[in-house]
Amino acid sequence: MQNTHAPKVVLTIGGHDSRSGGGVSTDLQVFNKCGVFGYAALTSIVSIFDDEVRVFPVPNDILQEQLDSVLQATSESQIHAVKIGLLTSFEQVRVVRTFVKQLLKTSSSKPKIVIDPVLSIKEDTEFGESADRSDAVQWYTQFAEFANLWTPNAKEAELLGGRIYKTHTYVLVTKPPVDTLYNAHRLIVRAYSTEKIDTHNVNGAGCALSAAITSNLALGKGIETAVADAKKFVTEAIEKGAFGSVWV
Repeated sequence: MQNTHAPKVVLTIGGHDSRSGGGVSTDLQVFNKCGVFGYAALTSIVSIFDDEVRVFPVPNDILQEQLDSVLQATSESQIHAVKIGLLTSFEQVRVVRTFVKQLLKTSSSKPKIVIDPVLSIKEDTEFGESADRSDAVQWYTQFAEFANLWTPNAKEAELLGGRIYKTHTYVLVTKPPVDTLYNAHRLIVRAYSTEKIDTHNVNGAGCALSAAITSNLALGKGIETAVADAKKFVTEAIEKGAFGSVWV
């Protein structure tokens, strides 16, 4: 029997940043601050240096084991939303996609699926070689039929193109100081404008935004409110941030 007073459960699937500037460690901090309980499945370990990003994929069988463990736990705690971040191979996509299909089929909570694609690290910095990026675009589009929301930055949105716009989908293109929410017809639903904050404490802001939106959707908020509240949350975090991160 499920505890009706327990916090909503949210799952993040993605990489671990050793500096906790992004990835699942940021997601879990955000989930906690937003009042939901976080599960996590790691796809990779990421080491970030000033001049290089090194990605070490988690073996597929270990990723599968993590997701099997999560599915088993849903008999006690239903998952209300899933955020999918960094994926490193088509095999990982296959494993995660199979998991999402099974979760949606068996879950009574109808979890929301948020895709935060990792194709560029910052707005003007593409991730990996061009051939790798082309492959990654194909990987992420495998989730188009399930996704309720995509949160690419402007560069990633350009790379993904129109393939992610489905009848049930919204796309939030992040390009500070204005983030724009589009519907399935690529029409603007709402533009979210914030004043530029004079700080360098923005590392992890994109991950934090998508994690906060995922949390808000799990809590039952509508898409426009979920994004607006997440924007406010991240803006306040940046204002208080330290050590080059959004965190105090």
